[in-house]
Amino acid sequence: MFEWIDRFFLSSSLPYLLLSMTLTGTYVMVAVLLLRFLFLKAKAPAWARYALWAAPLFRLLCPYAPAVGWSPVALPSQPVVEGKMAYTPVLQTGFSLLDQTVQTATEIPASSANPSQILFALFFLLWALGVAAQLGYGIWQHFALRRRLATATLGGKRVYECQGLSTAFVRGLIRPRIYLPLGLSEEQRRLVLLHERAHLRHLDPLWRFFAWMARCIHWINPLVWIAFRLSGQ
Repeated sequence: MFEWIDRFFLSSSLPYLLLSMTLTGTYVMVAVLLLRFLFLKAKAPAWARYALWAAPLFRLLCPYAPAVGWSPVALPSQPVVEGKMAYTPVLQTGFSLLDQTVQTATEIPASSANPSQILFALFFLLWALGVAAQLGYGIWQHFALRRRLATATLGGKRVYECQGLSTAFVRGLIRPRIYLPLGLSEEQRRLVLLHERAHLRHLDPLWRFFAWMARCIHWINPLVWIAFRLSGQ
């Protein structure tokens, strides 16, 4: 009955890899949030703030970080044994209850399943559904905005003006465009363009895309939502 759980959740490192990424990302985000307060007080330059947020972003998106003295997940190699997985992921999160629960689930023979194993599988299924919902909503937003901007008119090199916009913004990754509300005065237009072109120089659309991807993958971690909002500021 639980053969699909055994084949995927007990024979794949993906659930443990994701758990490792979100746990280590959480540790880094806590440190960044504390440092961010000091950076704002000290009025640190823009490059320093970008470097600060790059650390948790890298850890949330990169499955394998450079080796350090301690890691929250270890995957020691073991010989293949019939009815057992080829390796046993060992969590070292510092929370013994979580470590023991996951470890117990991984040591169950392939012919049976225990409640911990089932709960872990259901939790991962919930995570996957949440990721699909986040991606689906993002795609819907993309096409809805695209339809809204269909009436935009060219107002300069990669600059477009559109009726009904409440604010200016940059859109696109490969050939980004600047969209302005229609009816700005010459001085307003000049200042807004300077602001939006600063975003382009800093590669903000690309940074924001990677941050959105991290939020989609780790949507179940509330600290990721906080970091996404604060990094956008």
